[in-house]
Amino acid sequence: FLEGEEWKRLEDVANKIYKDYTHRLKQEFPTLTELDIQFCILLKFQFTISQIAAITAVSSSSVSVQKNRLKKRLLQADEHLFDSGQTLDMYLWTY
Repeated sequence: FLEGEEWKRLEDVANKIYKDYTHRLKQEFPTLTELDIQFCILLKFQFTISQIAAITAVSSSSVSVQKNRLKKRLLQADEHLFDSGQTLDMYLWTY
């Protein structure tokens, strides 16, 4: 699983490829935690629940719970964010 400096490198890659991805997320959704940001990065790179579980050293069910928490945090900032039927994954892929 990934640790400190590896997460920083992954964040740097996401910011380079996706034009300041984490900075934009933090600005638009200030309630996101560092764990949420890491999770957003993994979802942006289209890792599966199983892959995220392996990378973060948690169970697949814990990843599903984290996805639900993340979606709720995003909805706190914009309650209509998913009104168009878009999933959390789809939203982050296009963000």
